[in-house]
Amino acid sequence: MKRVLLVTAGVATLTLVTGVLRYTGASATAVFILAAVTLGGLAWLVGVATESVGARFGPAVTGVLQSTLGNLPELFIVLFALSAGEVVVAQTSILGSLFANALLVLGLAIVAGARAADGEVMTFKRRLPNDTATLLLLALSAIALLGLSDRLGDGASEHEVEISVVGAICLLVVYGTWLWSYLRSDSTEPAMEEHPLGVFPFTGAIVLLAAAGIAAAFVSDWFVNALDPAVEALGISKAFTGL
Repeated sequence: MKRVLLVTAGVATLTLVTGVLRYTGASATAVFILAAVTLGGLAWLVGVATESVGARFGPAVTGVLQSTLGNLPELFIVLFALSAGEVVVAQTSILGSLFANALLVLGLAIVAGARAADGEVMTFKRRLPNDTATLLLLALSAIALLGLSDRLGDGASEHEVEISVVGAICLLVVYGTWLWSYLRSDSTEPAMEEHPLGVFPFTGAIVLLAAAGIAAAFVSDWFVNALDPAVEALGISKAFTGL
């Protein structure tokens, strides 16, 4: 608990320092680097807070909260990048998020889960992996079809925005429908038999989650504002920055 509080204080200090540098005319590169580090810390705080909130409702809710709210910093980066006209950064940020969650995070979770499980094998009932694979394929299919249409220059490519909006709404509806049915189901995964341990009390976790989310929005804005001069000074591409 003491270590978590120290890290929380450190992230809060980084957020404050980044804000001071942003509004005192400091080097854009310094703001850019500090904002990137701070976003990592805020993402960790969001994870800790959601786990503490979910501890009151069980492991299934905890997992849903982690997957839904755990990407708040990335979501804010995309929104502010689009608002600033940084389409390449927004696009590559989404791709980077998909790669990180589908490969890096999933791989690390399987390694850690297998080491902690009985017999070093993680076991699941059929529904969860099947649902996860179906939702992932649905999301990737929407992205791939739009990209293929754009490259081919067919008739559908003239209505990319409309098709994207319809596809996004369909994805949200499918996710909401799946989420409602999953949380109401009586099935319990073998990997969810242990109750999560909350680091913070419920009320404190709610306050921390709200504060971390608000801070992530501000830091994301500072990150995007410092993007152009920092990229030029560091000699890196915007696509690499987004990833």
